[in-house]
Amino acid sequence: MDRVFGSSSMPRVTLPLAGLFYGVQFVLSLVSTFLFHRHRHQETDFAKNVNLARNVLFLLATVQWVLFVAQTARIFDANYGETTSRLAIASFVLFLAQIAVANIIMVYRLWIVGSLRHRIIAIPSLSAALLGATGERLRGNLTEICGQIYASP
Repeated sequence: MDRVFGSSSMPRVTLPLAGLFYGVQFVLSLVSTFLFHRHRHQETDFAKNVNLARNVLFLLATVQWVLFVAQTARIFDANYGETTSRLAIASFVLFLAQIAVANIIMVYRLWIVGSLRHRIIAIPSLSAALLGATGERLRGNLTEICGQIYASP
């Protein structure tokens, strides 16, 4: 276990912290859903699209949280390496999907606020597309750096 995480206390720190962040997202999602349904008479296409995107983000975050807990539980399993690498890849794919949905929401809201002008969303759309295109390269760099940090001496 020391070889993988660098110290045996790593899961004791990351699991509560990740749980805290998931809890904050859970509460914010519930409040947002409540407010959306409370003001149902003011439904617009914009509100429906943002509501759908929020629900997709919450679903992705929930699945990623479940994968994270499963990954943490696998640390104490004998077949650690093989299943954890699959869980890590799935978790990273979900992370990229969350970033993509968040970027789409940001660009959509900017487009609405900018009076439906396409020039306003050109640069944010380009940056979102470049982030998506370089996501796999970013993962490779992070994996290499983490491998060097947590490598056994």
